[in-house]
Amino acid sequence: MPDEEIEEQIENSEHEDDVYEDEGREELVEDDEIDPAEEGFMQGYEQDEDDTIEGE
Repeated sequence: MPDEEIEEQIENSEHEDDVYEDEGREELVEDDEIDPAEEGFMQGYEQDEDDTIEGE
């Protein structure tokens, strides 16, 4: 799903916030559902996952 479509769905509450997507993490932090440290952790997780996939 394209990032713009996901962002639009999140803004319209049609898509659940997802810690595995940048837009979802931002919304969760803004809504105080996760704190910035948790967002940073998930960003690191996502980056590590991307590096692993590229390294295969």
